[in-house]
Amino acid sequence: LAVRLQTDTPLYIGDLGVYQLILSLSDRDKLLAFCERTLGPLIDYDHRQHADLIKTLEAFFSCHGNLSQTADMLIVHRNTLLYRMNRINEIAEIDLNRPETRLALHLALTIRRLLTIN
Repeated sequence: LAVRLQTDTPLYIGDLGVYQLILSLSDRDKLLAFCERTLGPLIDYDHRQHADLIKTLEAFFSCHGNLSQTADMLIVHRNTLLYRMNRINEIAEIDLNRPETRLALHLALTIRRLLTIN
């Protein structure tokens, strides 16, 4: 699990937080369906267009939604990042300004990483 979460520190069951909840869900098919509903259009777009929208979202959440830090992490101009964020909204037909949307995307990305979906 530590490898999938990309952490160098030991993990203790009490420190797992939301990961413990996700891992306790026994219906893998429902988790996969949630990921597909939430991320499917973006994954498809990335494959068709050789884009990096999923990578952009992962960086965005890693930087706690800070656009300047996200642009720095991705080594892109801030305007490029803004364009990508707008494309994410359009392609997935979502509004990243809504907290519920951010939560769903973040959970889907986390589940995807935990289940090692390619």
